[in-house]
Amino acid sequence: MKKALTLTFWAILIPTFLFAQPAVEWIHTYDTGRDDGFLDIYTCQNNGFVVSGGVAGNWVTYRGGNNNTNLWIARIDDDGEILWDQEYAVEGATCLGWSIIETDEGEFLVGSQRGGQFSALLVDADGNQVWWRDYGEGVCRAVIELKGGDFLLAGYRRMDGERIGHVLCVDGEGNVIWNGDYGAEGTASFYSMRETGDGIILSGYHRGTWVVKIDFEGEVVWERQYDRGSIATSIVSAQDEGFA
Repeated sequence: MKKALTLTFWAILIPTFLFAQPAVEWIHTYDTGRDDGFLDIYTCQNNGFVVSGGVAGNWVTYRGGNNNTNLWIARIDDDGEILWDQEYAVEGATCLGWSIIETDEGEFLVGSQRGGQFSALLVDADGNQVWWRDYGEGVCRAVIELKGGDFLLAGYRRMDGERIGHVLCVDGEGNVIWNGDYGAEGTASFYSMRETGDGIILSGYHRGTWVVKIDFEGEVVWERQYDRGSIATSIVSAQDEGFA
């Protein structure tokens, strides 16, 4: 069965009353003719958006199967029209783009999985692959560019049968500068992160909602666990200099 993917963008207009419903600016459906899905979206510097996800003959992203899923990137304009899209694949492997950013150089970096590997994919402005690097068994769920020009990759890696939170700092060619493991006892994973003036805030799961602050060398400054059994899949900066 074909699955059509719909992206909805909301234009927030001046409300006529306090709880006015935002107006829909446009809705587009992108149908590859196979099972497909987008997992992340990023606003581009020169207008439009870039999205990443996967395309498969049988979509089993959340069931953990290995089924020839191709990593999928699409560049769309401000009106939702596709400028280009590209698939990146390894025969017999599940390849997914979990997180995507545009770099300061105008390329696109994807936090990904390639088969069972924690990986990152860099493509140029037209979608041509520059490099795709694996960093051990696991999944990369988040990627950011630091103000200093390096990149952080976060997610989890497998160690002795367990998932543990994993962070790598890499340069523009994908070479590892440093890496760190976090939450060694029990299942742990990072899903999102933000740079601060003196380090990195990461959110994820480790016996519940998990927030960790590390410095720029990967050393833990502090960590907190909240609400056992819950999970924090995203983190944003708040106006009061905190986070939500």
